[in-house]
Amino acid sequence: MLEQTLVNLGILFLFVVIGGIIATRFKQPIGIGLLLVGAIIGPFALNLVNDASLLTIMIEFGAILLMFVLGLESAVFKLTRMGFKVLLMGLLKIGISIFITYEVLTLIGVSSTVALLTGVIISMSSTVVIIKVLKSKGLYDRQELPLLIGILIVEDVFSVVVLTLLTKANGPNLFAGLENLFIAMIVVGIVYFLVLKFAKAVIEWFVKQSGEEATTFIALLTCIGFSYFTYAIGLSPAIGAFLAGTIVASLQSSKTFKESVMPYTDMFSALFFVSIGTMINFVWVKNNLPLLGILVIVIFLTRFIGIGLMGHLFANFKKEQAIFASLTMVAIGEFPLLMAHTLNKLGLGVDFISLSGSLLLISAVIMSIFIGMHSHVSTKVFSYQLKGDLAKSSKLSDYLRRFSDELDIETVNTRKLKSLTGKFGLLFVVLIFALIGVHKLFVLLAANHVSLGYFILIGVAALALIGYLVYNLNKLRKQVHDTLLLIVSSLDGTSTSKRSHYVLNTLIRTMMLFFFALASPLVIAIFHLPGWTNFISLAILVFVVFKMMKVMNFIHSSNFTKSFPKYKKFTDVRPKGSYYDKLE
Repeated sequence: MLEQTLVNLGILFLFVVIGGIIATRFKQPIGIGLLLVGAIIGPFALNLVNDASLLTIMIEFGAILLMFVLGLESAVFKLTRMGFKVLLMGLLKIGISIFITYEVLTLIGVSSTVALLTGVIISMSSTVVIIKVLKSKGLYDRQELPLLIGILIVEDVFSVVVLTLLTKANGPNLFAGLENLFIAMIVVGIVYFLVLKFAKAVIEWFVKQSGEEATTFIALLTCIGFSYFTYAIGLSPAIGAFLAGTIVASLQSSKTFKESVMPYTDMFSALFFVSIGTMINFVWVKNNLPLLGILVIVIFLTRFIGIGLMGHLFANFKKEQAIFASLTMVAIGEFPLLMAHTLNKLGLGVDFISLSGSLLLISAVIMSIFIGMHSHVSTKVFSYQLKGDLAKSSKLSDYLRRFSDELDIETVNTRKLKSLTGKFGLLFVVLIFALIGVHKLFVLLAANHVSLGYFILIGVAALALIGYLVYNLNKLRKQVHDTLLLIVSSLDGTSTSKRSHYVLNTLIRTMMLFFFALASPLVIAIFHLPGWTNFISLAILVFVVFKMMKVMNFIHSSNFTKSFPKYKKFTDVRPKGSYYDKLE
């Protein structure tokens, strides 16, 4: 037994070296080479490594350390500094990718659950591939890159949320035990913030007492401890590893911690990619080439809409910039492999590891080929663009860009807006928690056959509590809306500008409808709605396009964007010497 394990480990280490050589030779990230050689030596090809228990351990532990490193990059804290524009574009890119993938796959007969999950996989782009390819082609200093890196950070945090939701999934029923999952997340959140507030001093004390030699073990102990905690309450240990990483990243000596654990994380990350690669089934890939071809087309479509078009509207990307940004984000990310490993356990009839691994390899190659041709592609794409429509869209883009920039500037109104938005989000979580608590209370009362009088009395009290929370939520919503109006009106030069009120109100309603349409696949999956409900979403999108064109014509004819302040350049949210540089 030990002899066979050592042989398998030796083969894995050997092909880690070979995968690195292949990746370097073709100027690709090392993860791509490792994934490829893993598929070659796996049980579905050469069958050089077939120890299922060893591979499972490598994948599980590699996933924990990958999420720990993601937390070390302190993505949660960066989200609070990235600004409105990055958060909005990140959410739009994710939502548009999921929606388009879902609609296309359900149209060709794929089940709604598989279509939704495939959309999640396609929605995420690869930070490692993007940075490596752009550096090799001398395009790393482009001004669009900081915004794109910010979007990638939003996607990383989104992947953590998805992994958390998949913890309680039970086969096709992805949302089984959703109430218990929400309660577990609340418990983790409370413990996390308590640890973040009080345990930092304890960790710093241990570092001072034990010396820098022990920093590696302190960091890994924090990682394993929080991983075990989340596992014990029914969540994925990878989620705990991510949270542990953010705790370590908040320490004064975080740089020392990062440097001390990097050799270990590099080693297990490499073994993770090779091990997950062994599970790619070439027979499945061959039998599903038409599906993979459709998904590659969908990837291009989602990037041109979710990044190119949205970048033009909200970041004022010009023609060549929009094409460059779209092609840059084509490469599928590495974190879908973590989700694919979990999804394969659900028995949904699809090999998600083979699917995501194939798309990762194909999209990385396509991105590296076409990114150097972005100027030529731009010329072809916009060769038939109508000048009048382009001028109108540029006017709308200028308005939205300057408005989003203004939201990121520290003023009395913007600080008030951020405070109100935070309160609204917190109260919304409290409302959800209260609804779950009331539901569980009524189930308990019914099981204990409580008298009708007590049942009614408790019901009235519960309704009063829910009503009070809803009232305050609506009150905060109005305050957020009024503050936004103050910001827009001040930009237009008057506090009573009717046209600013019209534009803002229309944009708010339109964006709310747009996000509702994008979220419709999730709603359909949760409530198991029939297929014809997709047409409602499509009708909403048509209405949204009509309203946006109406606003675009109004802004173009009004000529009132000159009063906005000058464009505030977006700053890079990615620190120098980050983990992504080390993975190249």
